[in-house]
Amino acid sequence: FWFVGNYYYNLYNKQASMKAGGKDGGLTVTLSVMQIVVCAAWAMGLWLIRRNPTPLLGLKAPAPQPLPAITKADVISLLPLTFCYAFAHTAGVVALTAGSPAFGQIVKAAEPVFAAVINTLFYAKSPSLAKWCVLPVI
Repeated sequence: FWFVGNYYYNLYNKQASMKAGGKDGGLTVTLSVMQIVVCAAWAMGLWLIRRNPTPLLGLKAPAPQPLPAITKADVISLLPLTFCYAFAHTAGVVALTAGSPAFGQIVKAAEPVFAAVINTLFYAKSPSLAKWCVLPVI
């Protein structure tokens, strides 16, 4: 299901980017940033109403969800990861605009590698042996 959903997501991004002017239009990064802003607003809204909609997938009522206990230090420690995620997402959207959706799939397939490198550099946590073994598949 993930692959099919990701395929249609990439096609949608390609169409939206082309309607925004494509690689020459200059709005590709804006499109990417707006996607992140909308998703962040959605997540914050769910935190504020304290409901988890995931059970809806099983046709059940939304479950109560307590607010996360996040300190200022937690937010500061997550900032490098947040910026790197935003960069990786923007790179994927730009790749979809610059080339075919297949090229975008290749860039998106590299995101776990990018995440592992960032995790190693910023948090000094190397990927596990199992994850290293999967690297040739990506």
